Amino acid sequence: MRTITMLRAWSRPRVFLHFIVPSLGVLLILGANAAEAAVPENATARSYGSGWTCDSGYRKSGEECLPVIVPEDAYATSGDYGRGWECRHGFREDSERCLPVQIPANAYLDASGTGWRCNRGFREADGGCVEIPVPENGYLVGGAYGPGWKCERGFSSAVDSCTPILVPENGFLSESVSSKRGWECERGYLPAGDACKKIAVPENAYLSESSRYGEGWECERGFAKSGDGCLAVTVPANAHLRYDGASWECDKPFRKRNDACSSP
Repeated sequence: MRTITMLRAWSRPRVFLHFIVPSLGVLLILGANAAEAAVPENATARSYGSGWTCDSGYRKSGEECLPVIVPEDAYATSGDYGRGWECRHGFREDSERCLPVQIPANAYLDASGTGWRCNRGFREADGGCVEIPVPENGYLVGGAYGPGWKCERGFSSAVDSCTPILVPENGFLSESVSSKRGWECERGYLPAGDACKKIAVPENAYLSESSRYGEGWECERGFAKSGDGCLAVTVPANAHLRYDGASWECDKPFRKRNDACSSP
């Protein structure tokens, strides 16, 4: 009798599990069916999070995906926004159509595929490409602005031509684009009109590094400029030349009073 009771007690949980397992299976199936029902036709559930997106060639409208009418020379695009189509390379959008890009003579289709650019030696004008007139002794340059050409070395631009630069004696062609003359004087000379004038270096002076500007010379240390010459700097007692070498200052702790250095 005891053995029969134990067997009945042992079998009860097994009967209970038989009821639970089928119930969980039903819930999982119902959940899967509900998820599938939430995604409309011609759509795909998002890989992450919730929601769905329309397949390529379809466009979201409310809770459904409607087919996109793709015009000729276009292709369907994915995504919930935009027209749902784009024009092919070499075509541009015009209302609900795709028209071929009209490329004028001496031009080519640009990388975007929606416009054109002029070939080298031509520039855009009046909806087409016109040839850039390069004068004698000139050459083509890139860039959308300016005349489209520059003069060869030794020539300067004047309106639509390149004129030779007249370099004076003791001068040379300038590499600087800011030089209006187109030439500079050799070291030891300064420009004077259309010529190069020799710099007169006074006694106790030397040609400066920037001899092409100003007077072109500097006084030696211990001398100061005075007119066209250099005068020796008189250093009083208890003083020394300053860093510029052309003036003096008092030694510490002396203080300057008039032209002398006195005790504090």
